Amino acid sequence: MKVYLCGPINGRTDAGCKDWREQAKENLPDTLDPMDRDYRGRELEPGIAKEIVENDKTDIQSCDALLVMFDKPSVGTSMEVFLAWQLGKPVHVVNVSERPLSPWLIYHATVVHPSLKAAIAALKGPRHRLQAVIMPLIPGFDGRIIYDVPVVVDSVPDNIR
Repeated sequence: MKVYLCGPINGRTDAGCKDWREQAKENLPDTLDPMDRDYRGRELEPGIAKEIVENDKTDIQSCDALLVMFDKPSVGTSMEVFLAWQLGKPVHVVNVSERPLSPWLIYHATVVHPSLKAAIAALKGPRHRLQAVIMPLIPGFDGRIIYDVPVVVDSVPDNIR
């Protein structure tokens, strides 16, 4: 399962862009990371906007799910979430903002997680695998019902950091 690592980049420090992504990469076997093409500082060069957006769109089209780190509003992140939702991809949002999410983000999220650890556990779990199989087969099915069924989880496995 290929997971696109979605979150703010523009105007961020290296740590703000990379730390959570590195943690996700340590725990998810196959990721697509837009930071592999770090364009910070080049955003105003001629033609670079098209290159950034087209490469990100290609990655989103080829992924199986989005993992979104949300700590503040971001235009690029919002556009990527919307594209993934339009393509029928599961969108896992990690809300670490300590603020209520926008109704738009809630609507387009398949599930909202309280931590990166919880999101990684969900992406590795059986519900996500089931969702990844069902969503492409049923037009208009957004996968939410799979996450609406209550399941008791005592804890997130320790091997997920």
